[in-house]
Amino acid sequence: MKKLTKELNGLVFKGSEFFEKKKMEKVITISDLFEGEIVKSDIGQFFQRKSIIHFSAIDNLPRRGTLHVPPKTLGICNMPLQFREILSHYQALNPETLSIIGRDSEIGNVNPQSLLFLDTETTGLAGGTGTYAFLVGCGYFQEDAFIIEQFFMEDYHFETAMLLALKDLLSKFEGFVTYNGKCFDIPLLRSRFIYNRIPMNFEIPNLDLLFIARRLWKRRLGDCSLPSIESNILNVKRENDIPSELIPYVYFDYVRGIRRERMVNVFNHNQQDIFSLAMLTILTHNIYENPYQFDVLEPIDLYGLALTYQKDNFYDKAIECYLQTLDKLGTDSSAVGLSQKLRDESRTTELEFHIRDKLSMLYKKMCDYENAVNIWFDLVDRFDIDDIFHFEELAKYFEHKARDYNTAISIVQKAIQKIEVLCEMSDDIFKKSKYNVSMESLRKRLARLKKKQNKLG
Repeated sequence: MKKLTKELNGLVFKGSEFFEKKKMEKVITISDLFEGEIVKSDIGQFFQRKSIIHFSAIDNLPRRGTLHVPPKTLGICNMPLQFREILSHYQALNPETLSIIGRDSEIGNVNPQSLLFLDTETTGLAGGTGTYAFLVGCGYFQEDAFIIEQFFMEDYHFETAMLLALKDLLSKFEGFVTYNGKCFDIPLLRSRFIYNRIPMNFEIPNLDLLFIARRLWKRRLGDCSLPSIESNILNVKRENDIPSELIPYVYFDYVRGIRRERMVNVFNHNQQDIFSLAMLTILTHNIYENPYQFDVLEPIDLYGLALTYQKDNFYDKAIECYLQTLDKLGTDSSAVGLSQKLRDESRTTELEFHIRDKLSMLYKKMCDYENAVNIWFDLVDRFDIDDIFHFEELAKYFEHKARDYNTAISIVQKAIQKIEVLCEMSDDIFKKSKYNVSMESLRKRLARLKKKQNKLG
């Protein structure tokens, strides 16, 4: 115990010696890193930074290239110029379209210029009462500019002062635009306001773009995090960016007074998130209204959009989108190696099968049986896929709608033959069990059809 105590005392002494040395050095403050304002009050202080992006400044840049600005002025490290026109047309946003994208009817009652783009940087990713939002970024459109305001607490005991100022800004807007904000940012801010006994209404519309991004691009990208969407869809290439999982540790170091210069990357990361939210809002809005003018949509993305139209009960738009996807699948080609080409063809065949399947069921829902039947025949004849469902749909149609029992019997017999072949080829007992269930159902249907045929004969 004496030896252990001596060693521990030595460690504590060395640690204290290290921090005493740090105290003697000039400590970097947030004002040394950014132009902004230290706002002081009776209950504490916080740092506020305001950045203004004028559309006229974007238009004056050369057509090719990206916008690079020093971190002490604007903070947006990399902005694709192809979005200059999109940003300048934010006033044309349709609230109804935004409400459909966000699957929230309340958004339709909000003026798009009254939407606040919100993103937080926190001391942890798990949430809960022990997690602080030490940096809150807010963006909004004003006349011919996009404004980003950032609220930063330099230490934990300054939280109340920062939240009171944040409340004044949040209260001016009618809705939020976030990325996974429904599950993380808004609940976290709500808990921090409650903890500090500051009344604030968070029950306002929230356009969470994570969900529309998943519906459009998850099948192709897999990863639908905001950096992934930026890189692959918005063509934003971040420079000297900091990974989100490291941001809490940068703040912990800042509070301890060490390596504070790294906070520049955190501020720029937050600003880029806000700016990307604005671009993504306008892009997804325009894609939903007119998807065929954008090169960012590949066939599998159009398929996701068609599913979205269908779920939103826009059947005509869904059919058009399915057909456009099939056309694009037929025209897309690239010079690739044989193995890669075979893999691409396999994926294309599978995608085409799913598109025709969804299209046929949509035609059936709209009672357009002529188109539905044509697709079902195409599916059972042309696609060598483990599929009995469309045989059954054809049999149902010719039995109940067309009253053509001979054709229905022929289709059921072909389905039974296909199941017999599949059973012989498969060693999977679960698949064989599924095939046996289908076989029993088809044999019952065949017996019923023959009875009906005999009555007519």
